[in-house]
Amino acid sequence: STNGHAATTKVAVRQAISYGIDRAHLIQLLGGPALNPPLTHNLPDGINGAQSVPPGWNPYPYDPTRTRSMLAAAGYPNGLTVKLMYQAQDPVSIKVYEALAADLPKAGVTVQGVAEPRLVYYSKFLADPAVARHGVWDLALAGFGPDWYGDAATSIFRPLLGGPASFPPGCCDYGLYGDATVTAQISAAADQASAATAG
Repeated sequence: STNGHAATTKVAVRQAISYGIDRAHLIQLLGGPALNPPLTHNLPDGINGAQSVPPGWNPYPYDPTRTRSMLAAAGYPNGLTVKLMYQAQDPVSIKVYEALAADLPKAGVTVQGVAEPRLVYYSKFLADPAVARHGVWDLALAGFGPDWYGDAATSIFRPLLGGPASFPPGCCDYGLYGDATVTAQISAAADQASAATAG
């Protein structure tokens, strides 16, 4: 998005926002940690490769003071306003939006809701990067799960982090993340002869 001098295109701003999200509050709204354990990385437990993540690892613990400090360092000393897109008819999406709209201002991030119909949420808004580039939304709520359990990391990494081949409308890399080194690592892991080596 171009909003806020293209704020969400900046890594430091996205990281700052990550520190401002109270995940414990979100998990509580979604049935608690037994039903919806919080993820701090891309691979859920039970997916080959997740065993290498240290227990309790959390690169973005809730720290609204750090968010404010990081935003100031990134050029937003008075905080930031973001447009958060969510699915208008989805009760879970609405709850998460409402929680973020209540919690993020404590960290200096004002949240404006952009409610869009579920029917066209992905096809019209997330699958067309031009919509975000025109400032319709800055952040969007989206979910993703593996196609199978076990040795399924490739079914997560390729669609979400696979570079240009995974950009919309081809697939699900809605953030348009592309890094040649990461793409090569994904391919190398997928080509391994054993699950242990791939993991």
